[in-house]
Amino acid sequence: MTAGSPREFLDFVLKTADIHESRLRLAMSKLDPLIPLSEDFITNVVEENLFALELFSSRFAKLHDLMGVKVFAAVLEWSQEPGSYPSFLDKLHVLEKVGAISNAQLWSELRQMRNALSHEYPDDPGQMAKYFNRAYELSGYLLQCHEQIKTYVQHVEKTKFH
Repeated sequence: MTAGSPREFLDFVLKTADIHESRLRLAMSKLDPLIPLSEDFITNVVEENLFALELFSSRFAKLHDLMGVKVFAAVLEWSQEPGSYPSFLDKLHVLEKVGAISNAQLWSELRQMRNALSHEYPDDPGQMAKYFNRAYELSGYLLQCHEQIKTYVQHVEKTKFH
């Protein structure tokens, strides 16, 4: 995508996030009957379930990263929220304050789970099961953040720019 207006960029990253959300939901639907995962499940995972785990961890990370790196910044730039945001935590707090996300602290836990899922723990399948189970629980908040951001954008569009 070439650089355009802040709104064009925001629309682009939100459409990309929609794709990640759709694929994350697909992975979750495959994992739902298997949750909570056990150490034995991770140790003896069958190919079909391995694909679901890989899709889940990949789309969880992609949606998290896109939201944290591009969507949040694009929303703040487009909505012209006053203030400066020297750190990511500052961005989170502003987004929480204006109602674009509901819980900055929970977002930090999402980041920890994203990082935990990106590593392999071949000697500790029990720990991997715990990480997947917690990430699965937190994925609901990740999906909620995506929807809440879109609702916030619609609200700002109606109230601030019209």
